[in-house]
Formats: sequence, C-alpha cells, structure tokens
Amino acid sequence: VYMQEVLRQLKSEGYPVDETHFEHLSPCRFEHINRLGKYSFESSSAFDIGNRRPLRRPDKE
Repeated sequence: VYMQEVLRQLKSEGYPVDETHFEHLSPCRFEHINRLGKYSFESSSAFDIGNRRPLRRPDKE
C-alpha cells in the first residue's frame, strides 16, 4: 500500500514513473518486513483518512 502511495506521490510531483519497473518492486527485500512472525500494530492519531501513516519526506527532515 505504501509503495503505491509513494508512486502516486512521485507522479503528482512530476517525477517520471516507468510502470515496467513495477514488476521488480517487492516489500520482501526489506529486512524490517516480518512475513512469518507475530505482528503488533500500534494505534496512532497520526494516520490519515485512509488509515495510513504519512509518507516520510527526507527533504523535510
């Protein structure tokens, strides 16, 4: 879901997004993704209307 949001954000900011590269995107390559263990979700008021946390903006940090 967040990858989709980042791609949507990049497109809206005018960055070129080549959809042929999408087949190479997978959250499984990130070590912080736990596919087999227990999950815990903290409730936060920082979520947007779609119940997603805001995207990080490295240029704003």
